[in-house]
Amino acid sequence: MTANNLLFDKDQSNVLIKIRRSVNRYLKTNIKASNGFLSVSNDQIEDLQLDFILEIVSNNFNFIKSEETSQISFKSISFQKINQTMSFIKGYLTINNVIKVVELEVSLVSTEDEGTNGNAFIEITGIINKKDFGWTLQEYKNWGDFPLSQNVNLVANLDFKNFTAN
Repeated sequence: MTANNLLFDKDQSNVLIKIRRSVNRYLKTNIKASNGFLSVSNDQIEDLQLDFILEIVSNNFNFIKSEETSQISFKSISFQKINQTMSFIKGYLTINNVIKVVELEVSLVSTEDEGTNGNAFIEITGIINKKDFGWTLQEYKNWGDFPLSQNVNLVANLDFKNFTAN
């Protein structure tokens, strides 16, 4: 892909917060609001800025305290490219009204050139300690007889497109 500055497309993206060591237990979310851009050159990420607010669709597993809030948000503050294949985005993550700076790994999954309209698909991953956001270690430790971690995984599959008017 040639050099492109692409905009975040929330309609083609999703963010999962998944219980570690669990096959299918995750917090169901919907991207309520978003803003961001991605700069890609020669199939490498050059820059990334991202903000989003997640609306909680289902909180069946007590990930968050439902009486406090039903939103999770992320606002990037910096991007760091380590090498051609490894990059990180740092930002403010808010869960249970607790704000922490987190660093998440960024991977470029694919890019496409569609004439002058390119797009790119990235994956952002990170491990979040539940205790940092107000969960006690006693909350949701086991699922049946299967022990679960004190951490959860954040996995974001994000689509960026060139929305230049023709």
